Amino acid sequence: LVLAGVIQGVPALIYTGASVNPNAQVAQTPSINDYLATSRYAWGLQPSNVEVRTFGNVAAPTLTDLAADPGSLRNVRIQDTSQLPDTFAQIDRSRSYQTYPTITVDRYPSAPSVGSGDTEVMLGPREIAENDIPNASFINSALNYTHGYGITAVSVNAVASEGKPQVLVGQQPMKQVSADAPPGLSFNGTAGDPRIYCGLSTTQPVVTGTQQSEFDYPSGGGDATFHAGAEMQGIAVSNVFDKLAVSVDAFGTLDLFLNNSLTSASRVLVHRSIQDRITSIAPFLQVDGDPYVVADDSTGHLDYVADAYVQTDRFPESAVQNGVSYMRNAVKAVVDARTCAVTLYAVDLNEPITAAWNSIYPGLLKPLSSMSATLRSHLRYPEDLFTAQAQVYANVHVTSASVFFNGSDRYRVAQQQIAGQQQDTQPYYVEMTLPGDTQPSFVLFQAFSPASSSGGGANNMTAWLAAQSDYTTTNHPKLVAVPLNNSVNVLGPLQFDNNINTDPVISPEISLLSQHGSSVILGNVIVLPFNNDSFLYIRPLYVLASGSAGGTAFPQLHEVIVGTQNSVAQGPSFTQALQALFNTTQPIPGLASGT
Repeated sequence: LVLAGVIQGVPALIYTGASVNPNAQVAQTPSINDYLATSRYAWGLQPSNVEVRTFGNVAAPTLTDLAADPGSLRNVRIQDTSQLPDTFAQIDRSRSYQTYPTITVDRYPSAPSVGSGDTEVMLGPREIAENDIPNASFINSALNYTHGYGITAVSVNAVASEGKPQVLVGQQPMKQVSADAPPGLSFNGTAGDPRIYCGLSTTQPVVTGTQQSEFDYPSGGGDATFHAGAEMQGIAVSNVFDKLAVSVDAFGTLDLFLNNSLTSASRVLVHRSIQDRITSIAPFLQVDGDPYVVADDSTGHLDYVADAYVQTDRFPESAVQNGVSYMRNAVKAVVDARTCAVTLYAVDLNEPITAAWNSIYPGLLKPLSSMSATLRSHLRYPEDLFTAQAQVYANVHVTSASVFFNGSDRYRVAQQQIAGQQQDTQPYYVEMTLPGDTQPSFVLFQAFSPASSSGGGANNMTAWLAAQSDYTTTNHPKLVAVPLNNSVNVLGPLQFDNNINTDPVISPEISLLSQHGSSVILGNVIVLPFNNDSFLYIRPLYVLASGSAGGTAFPQLHEVIVGTQNSVAQGPSFTQALQALFNTTQPIPGLASGT
């Protein structure tokens, strides 16, 4: 057997050494071309979907560059989504059994006091914290504490006193707090109903419409209460058999069956978490990991919007990401947080997998054109899809099989430093003006650095990719790819981190702030292009005080760090940081005072 193996292997080795290896590029060219073509199709990266735009020779921005794009400047992100849940819990929460499970980044038409265009905001839904419900009996957990209430929304680029964010809309009952708040956040002044019966942290079944008063929100004269009606999208328990079955199945006890407070309007809500509710209706969908909340002034309700995907691991000769070789954003799923009604809007009913499921479940999917204009204006490019597309695009953006074979123009996702560790940057939503455009738009942004065959690479920025999010005129917003001039060493996010760590002013201050048990937390690096020839780098610095009794400490924005190709500076606000960067005490054009 050994001899037979040697006899069979020798000719193969001779053929490989004499023919394949010396001509590997020629031999592999057809396969490479197939791989590039199928990968681009499978991941929606065909030339028809990706616009390649040019960028000028990069230099440090001037105040003139920033002033030329006031829409982007006034929406620069200095708040960090990872820090806001703890902050909201301290500045706009009245009870421990309320929680902020997510922070949404979105845009709303600006208030008249701000001007035209959109205002970028960060908002968190105030849901019920099920694990912290007091005296968690059946009555309290299932009948009394049934829902959350309202949102807290803040400006992305402003800071209030003591490092707190500038609250635009919040409190209980929910109302406009700042004159600069976009009117749509508070339902344009109408009497909205921002209750949250279905959300991200709502996992336990509850019963609404009973004789029991449901806790609504804390009030000066005692807790405000509410009674939901028959509009709730739950299970009616109008006869003894239904009541027994639901009691055993949903609650695992006879508590519901033996309870005497149910009425004809009572509804049992199960599958209340957004992902669970969608997949229980459409199990063929994979739900994005970041559903987002929208204040829908067309209904006066809060809606959760979740991108949902069809995907497969059986698309041949395609790039694979997380075990998947084909992926499409098939559905925009909308869950009304007030009634728990679910509507599935199909992005493209002609997409093969979507079409197949639609024929199996006729009527389940509605065309995206039937979505309200208000809700459609808040749709975003899906985050999980874009993350996978960016990874694939890093390799398949090349058009030449020989360049792909040589590996001379491969990208990798740019890195940054988080808690002392190098990590890939994560895509972020931001208002910015794309090359060739005259007005800013809401995009999902990812920077790239050069990749090497050994898996590492340089840390300069070699290209970036942006996903447009305007679904008001199309079902398929395009990606915009911007390669940078390779002859210019453009600062990458990790290099900006290095500039912070070596700055003679900022680095010692970080060390000083870290003493006595306090923690310094650096938010994500935000890179923003300006005027098609420069970049501005922004990173918030938070301080979390130590030793606060009762866990009352929360991250406070202490400094805003900004930088260019060759300089870095800081200030307690974005305006002051820019003034330090450009060595001026004059107002920054396009920025309001207090920003």
